[in-house]
Amino acid sequence: MRTSLMVALIGLVFMVIGFVLSSIAGNVLTSSSFFVIGFLLNILGILMINRDIENLLVKLEMESNKPSPDDIKRRPLRKPKR
Repeated sequence: MRTSLMVALIGLVFMVIGFVLSSIAGNVLTSSSFFVIGFLLNILGILMINRDIENLLVKLEMESNKPSPDDIKRRPLRKPKR
């Protein structure tokens, strides 16, 4: 989760640098390249955050489906097949 947040923040920094360079200097190529790199990093960060959230939801679902110790004690014993 930390990595995905760092990627998204770095993407935002690149986008801001690109925007500032476009407003200060007239160099369109450098500013647009910074902006595009930042935009792509933001997309990557958002996808990583979604993946992390999905993994957490799966873990929570797995934890909620586990039987409690009382359920295990009440479960009938299986007789071995011959």
